[in-house]
Amino acid sequence: MNRRVFGSRTYLLLAGLAFLLCAPGCDGQKSAPPSDRVPEYENLTSAVAHAMSVEDPLARAAQLATALQGFNEESLGEVREAQALIEGGLHGSQTVELALLVDWWARYDPDGAFTWLKNSRRQGNPVIMTNLVYSWAVREPVFASMGIEVLSPRQQEAHQVVSALAQGWNASGAPGVEEYLIGLRSDVSRQVALTGLAVDKVKRGGIDETILWVQDLPDGSAGDFKQLAYRRVAGAIAQVDPIRAAAWVESERDGPWGDGLARAVSQKWSQQDGQAAMEWLRGLPDPESTDVARAFEEGYRVWLSTDRETARAWLPEQELDLSLDPILAVYSRSIAREDAEAAIPWAGRITDPLRRNETLEKIAQAWMHQNPEAASAWLEKGELPEVAVRRVHASLERAKERAKARAGRKRPETGQ
Repeated sequence: MNRRVFGSRTYLLLAGLAFLLCAPGCDGQKSAPPSDRVPEYENLTSAVAHAMSVEDPLARAAQLATALQGFNEESLGEVREAQALIEGGLHGSQTVELALLVDWWARYDPDGAFTWLKNSRRQGNPVIMTNLVYSWAVREPVFASMGIEVLSPRQQEAHQVVSALAQGWNASGAPGVEEYLIGLRSDVSRQVALTGLAVDKVKRGGIDETILWVQDLPDGSAGDFKQLAYRRVAGAIAQVDPIRAAAWVESERDGPWGDGLARAVSQKWSQQDGQAAMEWLRGLPDPESTDVARAFEEGYRVWLSTDRETARAWLPEQELDLSLDPILAVYSRSIAREDAEAAIPWAGRITDPLRRNETLEKIAQAWMHQNPEAASAWLEKGELPEVAVRRVHASLERAKERAKARAGRKRPETGQ
């Protein structure tokens, strides 16, 4: 997953939106708070104007979200004026506030909100698009599915728009979301949407109902839809109850849809308790199988990313065997980023020759950047096949060429 550092204002806006909108992923009815908590305003325009006068972004979004719940379709005639007030408000404030207004608008006039967005310069805004599509799908999922065909989001946003549609469709209670996802041309959109749908199923219907849902999906769907759905459901259950997810996966692993389920649980469980996830995998009857090996590798990688110190301290305490080869590989490469020489002995304990050599080669590449002379001396000992040694040296040369090219681009042009 790409890690990006957002500016503080963007982070606050998105955090406020996620907290306040609760969409996609919350109850489609979105009941209003008690009337004594909703301030009285003469009309929609005055409510928006009052909210937009608040400088603090979280307080402003909170006030607008609360105020909008005091109005219904009778105020639709003011929506364009309210939109203009928001777009003319404080610099940088429009994304969250417009998304809130569009959410309210789409409850009573989804066609109008969609037409505005389609013709607006805001069409490419993923926050506004996903919020509108979710709200529309809660009320008219089939029309929403047809409507998004004319939007022009960037590829990544397109996947999120489809995911918002699927979750809104699920919230609507209307049938057909599975058939829609099966028919998608984009495998990535299908996978992203199915991930969100599985989480939404667990939240709304609970674990038992979600298991029944995935078991009842038709076999032989395009793109191995049922297999993918099983994996997404396993991960969704593991997010809320990893023990229950593990028990269900154990009951399904020998069935037609069991492949990849252990990995799905391991990844989510490792975010919460990596040691418990690793111990569960070691207790499976086939810890050395390819399926469990992938689960070990991905789960341990997640554990390292969430709690590196504990994850690293755990491995030296274990009695090593073939089942831990995937973890040894990840562990060794993790250490190599800081001290490649110290990683070599750990990689050397990997039982499988192919995995061991692949890991040693990666470590040697890192070592070449840290201490070329020491790395070259180690390579001369013949620990790696000659073809691997050549790849290590070639990797260093490519890195030097890239560094030279970057330096050339940064060098200012001199006048003639």
